[in-house]
Amino acid sequence: MLEKYPVQLEDPYLRARSMECHWKVVRPSDYMHTFVIPVELARTMQAMAVAT
Repeated sequence: MLEKYPVQLEDPYLRARSMECHWKVVRPSDYMHTFVIPVELARTMQAMAVAT
């Protein structure tokens, strides 16, 4: 992914956080979103999408 989109995000919110990723297999009937996208990250992603 980074090779395809070599953009370094320099937002202070992103620099202060370490990335975490957890994978597990679940049945579709048990699936539920267990995450929240912080508003600061959503704004950064929106700005990046508009700029490209």
